[in-house]
Amino acid sequence: MKLIKYFVFLALIGNFILINSCGLNQNPPSYIKDVVAYKEGSDGIVVYFVLADSNGQPTTANGKVNIKITETRSEYNSRTYTSTERIIDIFSNTYNVTTSDFQNAEVGQGAFKRKVVLFLIGRIPYSRFRNKPEASNSGKIEIEFETSSGRKLTGSDTIFF
Repeated sequence: MKLIKYFVFLALIGNFILINSCGLNQNPPSYIKDVVAYKEGSDGIVVYFVLADSNGQPTTANGKVNIKITETRSEYNSRTYTSTERIIDIFSNTYNVTTSDFQNAEVGQGAFKRKVVLFLIGRIPYSRFRNKPEASNSGKIEIEFETSSGRKLTGSDTIFF
């Protein structure tokens, strides 16, 4: 009888390890692997990012995310025939993040399709921006992820409005 209880115990432990190993990676993040922002609809963008551990594997973490979006505006001076670029802050926000906010997802298409663990900030409509971006302009999205231990990781992407 003791032998049967021992095998049942081992089977339960084995299933517990198997179930837990199917969860999302919770190794500490070393860097931001991807920041992705793309236009969605005529009046907004979608944003997500991927953290990576020291082995380059997507991971999760508790922390705080600061997001900043800028727009690059070109201005032409017809008197001097010169063009200048101005960088304008158009959006910023802070989000508190927990490991349970991350999700498995497939991104990319065709040969570039891959599985990742990402934090989806979601769709941000232009109505939440300080200034609506002009469709002919580009911009930059910057993400700063501060871990619960205070370590700051940064990443960025170019965006076309």
